[in-house]
Amino acid sequence: MTVKAVLWTYEPKKNGTCNIKIYVNIEGKKKYFRTKLSVLPGDFDANRGLVKKSHPSFQLYNATIKNRIIELEQHFLKGGALQNIGRERSGSYLEYLRNFIRDTEAGLTGISLVTCTTYKSTLTRLTQYCEHVQIQDLSFQDINLEFYDSYKRFIFEGELAGVPGFNVHIKNIKASMRLAMDKRMHDNTEFQHKLFRKIPVKTNKIYLTEEEIQQLEKLDISHDEHLSREKDRFLISYYFLTRYSDSIRLRRKDFFESNDKYYLRYFQKKTNKECVVPVKSTAWSILERRDFDLSGDTNQEANRKLKTIAAMAGIHTLVTEGDRSGPKWKFVTTHTARRSAATHLVLQGVNLKIIADLGGWEKIETLRSYLRASGLDSAEVAKDLDFFR
Repeated sequence: MTVKAVLWTYEPKKNGTCNIKIYVNIEGKKKYFRTKLSVLPGDFDANRGLVKKSHPSFQLYNATIKNRIIELEQHFLKGGALQNIGRERSGSYLEYLRNFIRDTEAGLTGISLVTCTTYKSTLTRLTQYCEHVQIQDLSFQDINLEFYDSYKRFIFEGELAGVPGFNVHIKNIKASMRLAMDKRMHDNTEFQHKLFRKIPVKTNKIYLTEEEIQQLEKLDISHDEHLSREKDRFLISYYFLTRYSDSIRLRRKDFFESNDKYYLRYFQKKTNKECVVPVKSTAWSILERRDFDLSGDTNQEANRKLKTIAAMAGIHTLVTEGDRSGPKWKFVTTHTARRSAATHLVLQGVNLKIIADLGGWEKIETLRSYLRASGLDSAEVAKDLDFFR
């Protein structure tokens, strides 16, 4: 058993001081415990694990360090487990998360119900993690870099969610820990460390060119009602820049006429943001034929059908998305429609603010991440500008 004080130089404060942590190693299992003490690297004796006499409060600091070491050693001598340390001094993070979800469902937090579902997923995974590592609970103090690494291994080695799921959980953990800290429920700041972060993901998602959209429009699959309906739903999402969750909710009451032109007005399910979009004649024809009802399957089932439809339409261009390569039809999803529409509008010279209003993007930066035009696409648009003549 090793219990000693170390200086945490990986994350110095703005004044140059570093936190003194207590390092514990029990049969190869390691853990660091934060203290409220911070000193300059020159004032700490790493060999002795004590503050040097050059520090004006070295006696008080060293007494605090020794008391904490004795407290930890007594915990182990009494048969205490490493993962249980600190739980008596810190509230349950999982219990806080359960209460946060309950309050959100009651409309008390200002968080949307759609976002709340991601917190439920995070709570489910954290509960499974506790079972996996054989602990009863997670305290606020447990949310540290050691937990981060352990949880990441749990997600990826168990193939529970992969990068997208892991990143959503980390985002929710950081946000909820920050809210709890604002309420003075804990003083653990390790979740703010630069290494406690989402995993960078390549964003080279595909989009369909205008020619490929036309291939879909011309594809006659009326003999298969299930595929035909899914194709119509995808095109409607493209024409109105909508998410799948909004396309399946559109009804006749959402449309109005002004100056001999039809418009769609709806509130996004995800953000509750109001969007107003002009209706092109092709979209109106589909809506009338479907009696303004495009309700359908789950998003996953829709994605499966869309790949079949895209393949039938001859969308075979070889592309790379993330770390995978193959014919483009393999990567078509319901969200490809919204991304393609935004990209086409940009290539046609439409102002980003207008596109953001039409598609309900609250931030221009978020919209930019959707724009998937290649360098050649942009060059083709720019070739007729006076600058390049």
